[in-house]
Amino acid sequence: MVTRIFRVTAAVVLLLVLSTEWTGCARRSPFDEGGRREAPIRLEVENHNYLDVVVLAMPDGIWRRLGTVTGVSTTNLEVPGTIASRAGGFRLLVDPVGSQAAYLTEPIYASPGDTVVLQVGSVIRMSSWYLR
Repeated sequence: MVTRIFRVTAAVVLLLVLSTEWTGCARRSPFDEGGRREAPIRLEVENHNYLDVVVLAMPDGIWRRLGTVTGVSTTNLEVPGTIASRAGGFRLLVDPVGSQAAYLTEPIYASPGDTVVLQVGSVIRMSSWYLR
């Protein structure tokens, strides 16, 4: 009789513990933004220059390095959604390694799913970009 009461009590306690664990997993942190994450923008860099270039993005006055593209090659990079979703858009800076030249885009307004194609010219100032 005592072992049966002990087993029933243990089963009830186990169910209570598991139910609180399961509901505890469903809670969100008060600092969570509701799980909303901005999708990144794809950046395709076509480097027609012989120099390697560093590509940076500036959404709000602070440069953030996106990556390096070796000379005469094409590389896919990503612009994080937190940068791309800014109301003022973002700018890209192409900084060739070992050169004083640089190319700065005007503000780019892209949406998730867009691809920004950045064409680095053989002469840096002749570089261009477009949305695809």
